[in-house]
Formats: sequence, C-alpha cells, structure tokens
Amino acid sequence: MILLSRWFCCRRFLKMSSELSSKSNYDAVSTAVLSRESTSDDVVTTAAAFTEAASGAVSAASVSTTITSTVAAPTDSVSIATVSSVPVPTAEAATDFASSEATSADVVSTTASSTVSVLADSASTSVASTDAVYSVPVPSVAGPSTLPPLFPWLDPAGCYFDVRKNRWTQHSVDLTTAVRKILLGDKSKLLREIQGLSECKIALNREGRNQRMVVTSRKSKEAVIEAVNLLHPHVEGCLAVAPVRTHYTHFIAFPMNTEAVQTAYNSFIVEIKSKEEFKDLVAMKRLFYVPGKLHVTLLMLSLDTPEKIEEAKQLLSEIVDTDAKQFLNNDSLKVKIEGLACFTRMKPDKTSVVFANLHHEKLQELSDLIATSFMSRCELAPKNRESVTLHMTVANTLHVRPRIRFIDASKLVEQYADHHFGIVQLNKVVIYSLQSKTKDMYDAIFEKTF
Repeated sequence: MILLSRWFCCRRFLKMSSELSSKSNYDAVSTAVLSRESTSDDVVTTAAAFTEAASGAVSAASVSTTITSTVAAPTDSVSIATVSSVPVPTAEAATDFASSEATSADVVSTTASSTVSVLADSASTSVASTDAVYSVPVPSVAGPSTLPPLFPWLDPAGCYFDVRKNRWTQHSVDLTTAVRKILLGDKSKLLREIQGLSECKIALNREGRNQRMVVTSRKSKEAVIEAVNLLHPHVEGCLAVAPVRTHYTHFIAFPMNTEAVQTAYNSFIVEIKSKEEFKDLVAMKRLFYVPGKLHVTLLMLSLDTPEKIEEAKQLLSEIVDTDAKQFLNNDSLKVKIEGLACFTRMKPDKTSVVFANLHHEKLQELSDLIATSFMSRCELAPKNRESVTLHMTVANTLHVRPRIRFIDASKLVEQYADHHFGIVQLNKVVIYSLQSKTKDMYDAIFEKTF
C-alpha cells in the first residue's frame, strides 16, 4: 500500500528526467535524489527516472552505475539484500533499449514493474537494522477476502482493499428500510457518532426496495472492524429477508348464514340503500357481503394438496369430539348478533372492515380452544393469532373494484351500533374453501357438529 501510494508523490523526478538532454542535467538529478533521505518507496521512481534518462545522451554504463548506487542504501524496512536484487539495466540492456524502437516510457514501465515485483515479495517480512525493526504491510489487492464476515448482515465477500479508491471496504447484504430510520431518522446522531469513533465513512445506498450499507476507511481494516462492531447492535434486526407469502386456500369458521339472519341482513342492506348518507358506500361494488357468506372465521388454512385437506378434516373432527364437546358439556350455544363496529386499531372514519358483534359468554373461549388445539397439532394454519378476534364481517374493502383501501364508516357504525341481526343456534364448525363455485356462498368441504 505504502509503496503504491507514494509512487504518485515522486512523479516530479520523472518530469525532471524527461527533460534531460545532457550529461550535466543527468548529474544534477542524481545529486538531488541521492542527497535526500531516500527510502525503498523511492526506489521504483528513482530507478524509473534514471532509466528514462538512459534514452537520452547519457551512456548506458553511467545509468546502470547510478541506479545501483541509489538503491543500495535503503533506510526503511526492506533489506539491502532485497533491494540489491532489483533488476538494474546493464550496459548491454540499456544499449538494446536505446538502439530499438522502444520509447523511454517502455523503459520506465519495464524497470518499475520488475522493481515492484521484488519489493512486494519481501514487503511482509520484518528485517533488522541498526536502529529498529520495521515491517512494510502490503494490503491484499485482489483474490480472497482479507476479513471474513463478522455478522450475518455483512456481505460474505468480506472486507477488501480497493486499490483504485485506496481504501478498505465492507459491504452489507440487503437491509430493510428500517436501517435508514435507525441511522438517519429524525434528529438521529447515531451515524455521525459511529463515523467519528471509528474514523470510517458509512454510506446507505438504495437497492430496489431495500438498503445496502458500505463501510470504508483509508486508515486500516481495523477501523472498518470497529465501525462494524458499533453498527451491529443497531443493524442486526434489519436483514431484508423476503417474506414467504402464505397462500391460503381454506378456512375454519362458524356458519352464521341461517335463514333468519340472512333475512335480517337483507333488510339492513335495503335500509341503508334508501338513505342518502350511505349512497357512496352502497355504490361500491362488492363492499358488502352477500348474506349466504356470513360467518365467523376461526383459522385461515393452507391446504394445497389432497393429503393436507384430509389431515385437516381428521384433526378438526378429533378436536370437536374431545376438546369442544368436553368444554360445552351439552350446553346449547345461542349466539346473538347485534351492533356494528370496527377493529380497535382503526378509526370508523378510516377503516377497511365493518363487522357485527357476537354475544355469548362461552363463544370466545370455545373459539380459542378450537384454534389453538388445531395450530398446536399441525402446520396447516400458518401466521394465525392464538386468540380469535370474534366478528361477523359485513363490509370489506378487500373485494371492492376498483381497489380502495379505506372507507368512512363513522355514520354507519354510529347509526347501527345496536342493530339486531338475529340469534344463531350454533352447533357445528365448518371448513370452507375460498374457491367458491358460486358467488352466493362459500363451498363447505367438511363440517362437524358438537
């Protein structure tokens, strides 16, 4: 790294040597270089400068002698033996170059390349001098990573040295946009503090919907490690793992579409259609449920094979015969459906679902019993809550076309907060298919009485 970076600092010698046209100019350059405290970092540039001079009026033997004397007195960690092994153009070689069609630039390139090769081979070893022991570190510029990933959010390629930009670099894998809020959120000073402590630069770049972090340092790879360690507690939860979307095919529910409830529900729809304040809601196609689909959902199921369907049927039958019947102990379950409401996480003036409330002291406990028993015995009901939110959906924006997210149902909920939809004698649980053959009701593939 040191050898390569200081190459550019010595370009003035190349410029001086390119202007040589006589022996006196050459001697002046030789004296200038030899009079300073030259190190092995200057060997490459010095050799190149003098070799370029060889294409001028100076003799090849003079050039060879001067270069040898220059590289023979190193003052840094590269040993005399190593520097002495740098290929120095002989009188014959210099004559060949001078007599050929090669330019001075070719001479510089050839000699400099050989010099760098020799110095790099010995740069990682420490050698003794009269003063101290030094070591010349040369960072890896290609090939395998020099720093394995410390944490799962780091790029497996690890930390590497970017020669072109002269810095150590560590990339992250895809992170969620939450990392931007954590590090660059409202009045957040976290990123600046970490950059200050580690003396690294940290950048966040957008990669599609995700973020990629880049940690860089011109100081050392240890600085990158320090920055990564400081970042880890804040970044570890931001891995952008693509969520696996569950494809639901069926659901377990209590049917609420009795003849009496459907009649009451139809009367409700006719009533709101006649009122001016609800004309916008009524105009939305498929917002309100058809009466034949009224139900109370207990679990959503993913049954994508015939074997899974049979497993679900058998398991639900066992749960009803044991857990549910034991819980009810032959008690009747008359559920009253009364009053409209919205989920507590939403406000009535901005909601996506309107439902009717269900009233019975044992209904919640029975619903949770069936749901938890089913989930604990199989993996057919992913991503369901352990506690069932009891509701009979009346309106849902999910099915509206063209699509909308929310409706203002504040007046509807207010006026029908005590509306009575009937009483259901609940005595069975059903597995319905989401792929209905008709629009009027869901297809029941299995039902079990209790």
